Amino acid sequence: MKKIAHRVDKWDYTGGDIGNIWVDTSGKKYHHVTNIMEYNSKIKKINKFSIDWKKGEIFIDDKE
Repeated sequence: MKKIAHRVDKWDYTGGDIGNIWVDTSGKKYHHVTNIMEYNSKIKKINKFSIDWKKGEIFIDDKE
């Protein structure tokens, strides 16, 4: 497994939603984990992700 992004900030919105800021390995910031997944599937053709919500890390299987 290769880490491609990690969470740098987390906060609670009014109404119970949680906000997150993620940074990928190149330093680009994202506000939604789906944006990171969409970017990697379109540009890098990666479709299998693993997310550790407690640690705030996103991984891909780099053996494929």
